[in-house]
Amino acid sequence: MSLFTDTITIYNKHTTAGQFTGGLPPVEKIAWSRTVIKNTMWKENVHYAADNGKGFIEKTVSITIPLSEIITDKQYLKPSEFRNDPENAWTVQIEDIVVYGECDKEISDQYPITRLRSEYKSALIKQVADSSEQDVLPMWELECV
Repeated sequence: MSLFTDTITIYNKHTTAGQFTGGLPPVEKIAWSRTVIKNTMWKENVHYAADNGKGFIEKTVSITIPLSEIITDKQYLKPSEFRNDPENAWTVQIEDIVVYGECDKEISDQYPITRLRSEYKSALIKQVADSSEQDVLPMWELECV
């Protein structure tokens, strides 16, 4: 039994090759690939701070993805390799979106990433700590906002 019991859905941001339609040169388009990953840990953090005498609250999310525990139907690739096969692989990279739980929504022109973020508990990856090659508990740790 795993200590990590949360499920996340990661939306990897990538670009698609432009399609030539005549007249104009092809333009790359932003696309999102969805992967559900089980046996992770999602931890919400609330930080209280002050700046020039004014208090504020900053909310962040820490996500731990232990390499030995994860369950997913896609292969992990490093971000530089992921660009070659975004439909059959997943990665962790800055500016990707993570949703808490299993989400079946596909991002499209009709269902943009902004709508997903407004309807689901989600976070934007701002920092990735890759400890996937260490001997004890190999993992990725994501800091998100």
